[in-house]
Amino acid sequence: MDQKILDRIIKIANDQKLKVDLSIENKDKTLKDLGLDSLSIIGVIVKLENELGIYVSDEVLAKIQTLDQLVSAIETTLKNKK
Repeated sequence: MDQKILDRIIKIANDQKLKVDLSIENKDKTLKDLGLDSLSIIGVIVKLENELGIYVSDEVLAKIQTLDQLVSAIETTLKNKK
């Protein structure tokens, strides 16, 4: 898991005043179990897309269930951008 991407996700969640524990210890918990509803998840992803200049496809988004999967999806999208 890329710590820099996780740190960005945590910062965005904090900026959006989301009360969630997005620590590495919770990487395998579902985003829903961590307290993120679908609207919150989309908000975080849109902010990441804007900050990083990337686009995460709907197909990829539909598969994201855990924090680890979210970080991996962002990592993969960044690698494919280059």
